[in-house]
Amino acid sequence: MFVPAKRTIASWPRCHSWQVFINRRVTCQYFFCSNSFQLLHLITVNFSCPSKNTARLLALKMKILLSQLLQGSLLALCVAMPSQRMQASSQPTDDLAVDDVQDQDNMPRPAKFPGFNNMIQTSDPPTDSTVPADAAFNATCRHVTLNGYGRVGETTLEADCKDRHGVWWHTAINLNNCIGNSHGSLVYSPGGNFDKTCRPCFIDGTQPGKDVLLKCNCLEKPGAVPMYTSLQIGTMVDDVLAVKPVGAQFTCGSYNGTKSPFL
Repeated sequence: MFVPAKRTIASWPRCHSWQVFINRRVTCQYFFCSNSFQLLHLITVNFSCPSKNTARLLALKMKILLSQLLQGSLLALCVAMPSQRMQASSQPTDDLAVDDVQDQDNMPRPAKFPGFNNMIQTSDPPTDSTVPADAAFNATCRHVTLNGYGRVGETTLEADCKDRHGVWWHTAINLNNCIGNSHGSLVYSPGGNFDKTCRPCFIDGTQPGKDVLLKCNCLEKPGAVPMYTSLQIGTMVDDVLAVKPVGAQFTCGSYNGTKSPFL
């Protein structure tokens, strides 16, 4: 069963995407690209892979060479547990079916790929002795998500964070007010408007409870090949302009994001 969740990524190349559950441990993301381009870079992506008792982080290093991609080509990227083989398909088929439909509510959420709604998450419930895999920023926030769906000027970091009284709030901040592109590198810069020249982007949590990385492909100059770059976000960054949660509210320098009661 092919499950389309069509979203347009407003970047180069212009892409549509579909998410497909193969089984409990494998999720595919399909990109349909409509123009030709050249891109060579190394991406490191961390996925939360559920096991019976714990949530494991699988670091998948992919070297992607897309040279003069023909119009109408379809890319398939899959993530699996270490014991499983990488699965990929050039065409969507009915063989890509949900395994154990009756247990679908307990299945892991789709793996998130560049350009939209990237969340640090796990399907395993937290215990008193472990830090939830979807926690970040000294375990004060959870459900950290990058939204904006690739639209220029709308790349927004969102999360549910707790204040010093233990009360949970929902907070969001438009990262264009905090981050810029300096010669192909992400830097903290008030009103930097980085996503004009940096996209697609996604967030990567390497260790539960710690800071996260914003990862993008950025142009050094107009017409140049996009370069892979990253920027640490969180309380451990020694920069007054850094994006971090303060009192359950995302801030960067003197700029404050939104804060609303957690529902």
